[in-house]
Amino acid sequence: MSDLPMPMTPADSDLRGMDWMPLFGGKLFTSWFATHASEPVLWTALRLWWVAWLQVPSASLPDDDMELCQLAGLGRDLKKWARMRAADVLHGFVKCTDGRLYHPTLAPQARVAWERRVKERERKRDYRGQPPPTNGNGNDVPRDRTWDSRGTGHGTSGGCPVLTGTETGTESKKGRSPPLPPHGGGMRHPGGQKAAAREAALDQMREAVNRAAEARLTSGEKRKTMA
Repeated sequence: MSDLPMPMTPADSDLRGMDWMPLFGGKLFTSWFATHASEPVLWTALRLWWVAWLQVPSASLPDDDMELCQLAGLGRDLKKWARMRAADVLHGFVKCTDGRLYHPTLAPQARVAWERRVKERERKRDYRGQPPPTNGNGNDVPRDRTWDSRGTGHGTSGGCPVLTGTETGTESKKGRSPPLPPHGGGMRHPGGQKAAAREAALDQMREAVNRAAEARLTSGEKRKTMA
């Protein structure tokens, strides 16, 4: 019977894509390891903890010197890796029954992060699986309708029709504005009322300008006739 402990995180725990990891700096930088390790060994150890966080299972490393050498950023320099390993760069890691190395300080935090990720996935799956909202009578809530190009739709409360100036044929060429929508058709919002008032004022100005132009034209024609 093996004396090795069981793996410290679920076999399917996968934290890849999670760009953070709890560091517990107060505990780390006052530890025996941080005090006695050389700077290259300490930085390599931090790198391996981050690599372990993103392995599957999370918080674990393979117990293979060639893989560990590359994960530590040393390429294929196995001699340098051997010196690092002898200097306790894998401080705290424990070999478990699945043949991988687990860190007992990192593993509990990885389990918490994995449980949160699983719950979030379940929440999103449940949300997507919900039926559309109803109005209380078992019927689907109708979608809001918007005004069409002719202004004949039934807009939502507070909505304003979208007018392009081409809805009434040649009227836009005479300087007139397209007709407003029917009463109650979405002009209840104060912003819509102000827009309608401005449009009405512009209509009056356009009509005044047109009448003045027609008057000048008529007066000129009369003077030519009299001459």
